[in-house]
Amino acid sequence: MSDTSLENPARTVNTGPLRSVVVPMLRPPMLYAGLLIFGTAVETVPIQCA
Repeated sequence: MSDTSLENPARTVNTGPLRSVVVPMLRPPMLYAGLLIFGTAVETVPIQCA
């Protein structure tokens, strides 16, 4: 749940809270989740040593 104290000033200046507050707050968790998924995918790929 996001803090509404950040969304109210966004509404005051006629900017949607989704674009100006929520999306920037979601960028770091989405990046970390992507890195975790990528790391798990790379870990499952078999590598043959010659």
